[in-house]
Amino acid sequence: GIRAYEIPTSARTARGHPIPSALPQLTAGEVVTTVLPVTDFNDPNEYLVLATEHGWFKKTSMAAFESLSSRGLVIAKLKDGDRLLWCQRCRDGSDILVGTSNGMATRFLADKLRPTARSSRGVRAMKLKEGDRIADVNIIAANETGAEFVLAVTSNGFGKRIRTENFRTQ
Repeated sequence: GIRAYEIPTSARTARGHPIPSALPQLTAGEVVTTVLPVTDFNDPNEYLVLATEHGWFKKTSMAAFESLSSRGLVIAKLKDGDRLLWCQRCRDGSDILVGTSNGMATRFLADKLRPTARSSRGVRAMKLKEGDRIADVNIIAANETGAEFVLAVTSNGFGKRIRTENFRTQ
């Protein structure tokens, strides 16, 4: 991990800095999936939820990431061909909404996803049909009202706005 104050500042019009210069510990083939601002690692009700393209989900307590070294940590084991694509913060009581590239969706309570250790693979949250993959993952906060929407967009550019309450919790 890197502290925010260690990232070089630039002018608004500057091109920025290459990620490998800010994170020299990255090896060939590794990519940055998500950048998350974190100030408190000690909240027992806050977790990181990781999701892979093949439907494996993992929930790990934020406390497991408090003592990151500059070398980083291995936080999930992946099978060949699978990729870690989502990493989001989640609290107990929230829901996780998952959509696939073939148009399937499911919603489940984050509480039902059991916390796992840093080195585990996680659990399969959704069975995927042949050729299908996870397209997106969203966390629906526990304190949100029924007025929250999800925008579903197809690869051809068609979209529709759907109320999150229309997705039944599994």
